[in-house]
Amino acid sequence: MKIGTVTILTNAAGTVQIPVASTGVVYTPTFEINGLESMGLQAKLTSDGDAKVLIQLEHCMASPTVETADASNSVIPDGFADILDITDELIHIKQINPVPAFKGRFKLTGVGTNHASTTIALKLFRQEES
Repeated sequence: MKIGTVTILTNAAGTVQIPVASTGVVYTPTFEINGLESMGLQAKLTSDGDAKVLIQLEHCMASPTVETADASNSVIPDGFADILDITDELIHIKQINPVPAFKGRFKLTGVGTNHASTTIALKLFRQEES
């Protein structure tokens, strides 16, 4: 039997509306991707100005030691496409097909004229066999 779950992603502090100010970079905590049949992401930006955020998926064979850049444990796989490059405040949903790895985490990067007030809400759908 297949089971689907939705998880609201937060930042390391547990904030649901994750701040991605200006051209800053933020990482979500890691989540398991081992054994998934399918995965999807819902994302929605909110901002008092321009909203421009690039979403990428880092893959990890071990959990990163910190929720910042950690090249010894987390990397965007060679040739792996960006997940979403959002430039509006609409809801976006995208299917994700990760490469085989133990865990993943999203890298959120403010782009160009992204406003300092920009936040992002993320929901992760995971389907797997029970």
